[in-house]
Amino acid sequence: MTLDRNLAGSSRVLFVVVMVTSIILGLLAGSALQEPALLHNTFDRGVEGWAVMQIAGAGAKVEATYDKAHLKNGPGSLDYNYKVGTGEVSVTALSVTPGKLAGMNSLHFWVQSDHATTIMVTVQEKDGGRYGANCRVPKNQWQEVQLSLTDFSPSTEADAPKDPDGKLDPDQINGVAVIDVDSFIAQNATFSEMLGITPGTRHLYLSDVQFLEAKLPNAFATGSDGYKIDTFARPHQSWIGLGVNEMTVASDSPFAGK
Repeated sequence: MTLDRNLAGSSRVLFVVVMVTSIILGLLAGSALQEPALLHNTFDRGVEGWAVMQIAGAGAKVEATYDKAHLKNGPGSLDYNYKVGTGEVSVTALSVTPGKLAGMNSLHFWVQSDHATTIMVTVQEKDGGRYGANCRVPKNQWQEVQLSLTDFSPSTEADAPKDPDGKLDPDQINGVAVIDVDSFIAQNATFSEMLGITPGTRHLYLSDVQFLEAKLPNAFATGSDGYKIDTFARPHQSWIGLGVNEMTVASDSPFAGK
């Protein structure tokens, strides 16, 4: 009887040890899958390399903010303060040492704006091309942005740099920039007024900027039923809205899916 009790007690102890060990191993495995970012801006140490490129006009600046109203993830955010209007064009940009992002497959960050607008994220290669991707940003709300390298398209304007191999090479990236598309539209006062773009000072906030090796599913799809230009797989919208206040993604209405 005593021996049976001891065996039963030992079995229970062994079961608990095995369960606890399994949980610990599972947690360790999960943390191992969360690879560190190739480059991560938390803005706890200031602007962390971000700066302003004033293309026309004056007065644009960047600084780190620790105001809780403009914090999403982490201790700080980048406050990009700029003007929209005729004769005012600027971008905020980060210089990167070529090779630093060699293993990059995606970019993740949060953005908040005091105006509903569309931003363009551009990446520049050293001695190569410039590539861009669009993100719609609602007014006064934090918008999550996830971009795969496949989301970026080559710049085709007349002064765009030529890319010798015609593709985006992450190991050649030497700069990343964020641009408010309204800044360019506002250079035509008539067109800007037609679209309801209000000139004046704006603030754009960036939080938790991560350059990652993680791969994302494509935002487009091909199949027997045709080519889908947008699967709406991203948390943000890649469409540019001109003369509209907001756009939303509908699910299962009026069509099945997004």
